[in-house]
Amino acid sequence: MAYVNNAQLCGFIVGNGELAEYGGTPCLKFLLALNKPGAKKASYINCVAWGETALRLVDYCLKGVEIFVGGELETSAFVDSRGSNHKSTSLRIEKFSIVQGPKGASVEKPIPPG
Repeated sequence: MAYVNNAQLCGFIVGNGELAEYGGTPCLKFLLALNKPGAKKASYINCVAWGETALRLVDYCLKGVEIFVGGELETSAFVDSRGSNHKSTSLRIEKFSIVQGPKGASVEKPIPPG
């Protein structure tokens, strides 16, 4: 059976990205707002980029930047200290392209997908 897990999204970065390092590997996390035409509320998805992708994206990961991202959906589950179960879905970014910088700012060089 074939395995297909590929998502492509275009939305706006909510807040500035958070760069951290796990086991010596850079990791960039941010929230993406997806504004469906005609919808009263946006949908939000957690995004994460690792390694070289994280380092290339970090300078552009600013509040208000419109970005196209592609990658694999990942899910995780955990139990908090109160014993409550939680599930999380995020997009592990494999490629990205800046569509437009935040209002009042310019993005010098878009990064092509791939």
